[in-house]
Amino acid sequence: MRPDVETDPDDDFWKTGQNEGFVGIGWSDLGDMTDFSENDKDALVEKLKETYKNYSDKKKAITAASTILRFLHHIDIHDFVILPTYPKEGIVYLIGRVKKPAKYNEKHELMTRNVEWIKKVPRERLSNQLKKSLNGRLTIFNVDKHEKEIELYIKGKNV
Repeated sequence: MRPDVETDPDDDFWKTGQNEGFVGIGWSDLGDMTDFSENDKDALVEKLKETYKNYSDKKKAITAASTILRFLHHIDIHDFVILPTYPKEGIVYLIGRVKKPAKYNEKHELMTRNVEWIKKVPRERLSNQLKKSLNGRLTIFNVDKHEKEIELYIKGKNV
């Protein structure tokens, strides 16, 4: 199990990912980022600063570059991803498994990972510890310590 990938509650793009079986990450003006290795962080920071005027602050560009590189290189095939969705009835988490390495999705003009969505879990069913972990400020973060709980949800059991 690896990172949770966060979405913007004001953006319905999560519906597209759910329907088309992927999870994606922003910064679409950068185009295809698959050539950036983990060792290319400095080059990615410079590309962010060149492409986005609001990334002139190096710290902000470094944070973004770190997030992009985590999406590209720290999520493994078969890892779980947890995607918060925001239907009218309240927050629901989609749990899925990564099926393929990161790739550039030309249709949506962003970096994506194919995901097999397995289960939907309403937020109120989660343990307080998992809820706190999923409230993190990072876009991508590790939830390994909750692996057993997540596997129980996939099996349809309550925790």
